[in-house]
Amino acid sequence: MLMVMLQPLQQPEQSPQPETDGRQVTQLFDGAVAVLEHNNRGPYIVPSDEYYGACGWQWDTQFAVMGIAAYNLPQARRLFENFLSVQHSDGLVPHMAMWSGGSWETKLAMYWNWHGLRFKQRDTYGNVVKTSPITQPPMPAIAAGEIMDRLGSDAERHDFAQKAVHRLMKYHNWLYEKREINGDGLVAVVHPHETGRDDAPSHVDLLHAIPPTMLERVWLSGLSKCIFQRNRTDKAANPAERSETETVMRAAALALFRLPAIYRNGGTIPADYPYVHFDPGFNAILDHANEELTRLAGVAGVKVGPPLHDAMQRTAEGLQKFWQPESQAFRGIDARGNVSFSPGQEIGDILPIISSHITDAQRTAILQKLLDPEQFGGDLVPSVSRSSERYDADQFWRGAQWPPMVTLVRGGLLRWKNERAHQKAHELAVAVLQAAHDNQHPEYRDSDTGEAKGARNFSWAAALVVGLLGEESVVPLADVLDSRAS
Repeated sequence: MLMVMLQPLQQPEQSPQPETDGRQVTQLFDGAVAVLEHNNRGPYIVPSDEYYGACGWQWDTQFAVMGIAAYNLPQARRLFENFLSVQHSDGLVPHMAMWSGGSWETKLAMYWNWHGLRFKQRDTYGNVVKTSPITQPPMPAIAAGEIMDRLGSDAERHDFAQKAVHRLMKYHNWLYEKREINGDGLVAVVHPHETGRDDAPSHVDLLHAIPPTMLERVWLSGLSKCIFQRNRTDKAANPAERSETETVMRAAALALFRLPAIYRNGGTIPADYPYVHFDPGFNAILDHANEELTRLAGVAGVKVGPPLHDAMQRTAEGLQKFWQPESQAFRGIDARGNVSFSPGQEIGDILPIISSHITDAQRTAILQKLLDPEQFGGDLVPSVSRSSERYDADQFWRGAQWPPMVTLVRGGLLRWKNERAHQKAHELAVAVLQAAHDNQHPEYRDSDTGEAKGARNFSWAAALVVGLLGEESVVPLADVLDSRAS
């Protein structure tokens, strides 16, 4: 049965306090904290021991620290600041960083596939860290805002903001200088992993549409696939729950053979680069991160200069380019014109809900999709609309529910002053805590059955549970801490 009993929301201004069994809530909280503490390596936090145990990822880290901030603020701050310290000299915050250890397959992937030997940084502890040359959804400013808001005094908030804001501004400047290729405020991604949603149908379509060179044909040959499959870093997983080998190898080929053209070009995307995608989810996160960065700068007493301020304004306006009035939905834009994206079919098309710069009519259209059981409705939010022919409830970004998407979507719903949006946010919290009774804290879940999928004891899943237990409208964290003390 349910570990936490919650009642549906009736009035947004008076969120109901759920009936709880203190012991069960304590167990749920302690179990999630135990996962985060187990995955904490000191200088960094890993997503999970299972085939993720030697590296830190940018957005995984940000979601983890937002959860950790609810119960151990100094630790959250250390993890946040240390990941930000591996920022490249030009401003890029990498999508993946490897401190030490790991299997030989993981090391080979980092050194070779992600050019880690070329990109070495030192963290705040003096450790040598190898990183990738691509980024991920720009979550750091959002995580920084969460940490800052939990600090106890104006002096502490000022100190934290001052330490973080210059690196964050440098990162956002990099995004605009290197990836805003049309001057419209929209930032391009150059690899599907930059969106974090590796196997989203639109990303896979773009990837498979790239005509392979002769070298890539050899790489994609049958023998290479056999060798690659036997030595995948996630080979311990259920193959049915991971990316197809063909897709992984095409993504690897893009990183191996095409990415060097970008950093040989000073980080700017060459005109003939084959993978350029404008993702609504990535850019909606950027827009929200811009607002958080502006807020941090205000607390730090730092002015956001005209170039960056103007770029932020362009993004706020540019999000409208993703909107398709005929279908009343957002959709990705292919810069090369060789793939047609279906509007409103992927979770990235729902993520503009987190932006304060879309219209109420657009928010209403997104909410309708979140309420429709034939699209993104139901207890668990799928990563692909159930109405899509590409929907598969338990597949890697093809339909399963992912914790970071719940975190972002709920945040957008709660920031909108709309009764039904708040009720939906509460329903999502109920569903997450209901599913968490299995104590598996999985990487993702089957969006039809709630069955755990992917790696278990995953940091962002545990962080979501801890974060929900800290919300007054769900279960006040103070009550949980009181019950632990007793």
